[in-house]
Amino acid sequence: MALGGRATEVPASGPGQVAAAVGRMASIQAARMIRALVRLGWTVAWTSGSHHVLTNPGHPRITVPVHRGKTLKEDLARGILKDAGVTEDEFFGAY
Repeated sequence: MALGGRATEVPASGPGQVAAAVGRMASIQAARMIRALVRLGWTVAWTSGSHHVLTNPGHPRITVPVHRGKTLKEDLARGILKDAGVTEDEFFGAY
């Protein structure tokens, strides 16, 4: 199953389970998200525990949770980009 050329189907792992669509935003690590946003003009203003807060004039500040070895959930990654006013194509251009 291809959703706009961005997702692939992961087969169901057992009886009674449903196949899932996995997009290119499904495996983004927080450190890479932060690095790409910095390349797009954002700055890391402060860190509080495991959360990095980024700022950019004219935009509300955004918070990225950083947990070593874990990827961001796909919806969270998309929400961060939406709050930052960055498209997926712009993000992957800076990624």
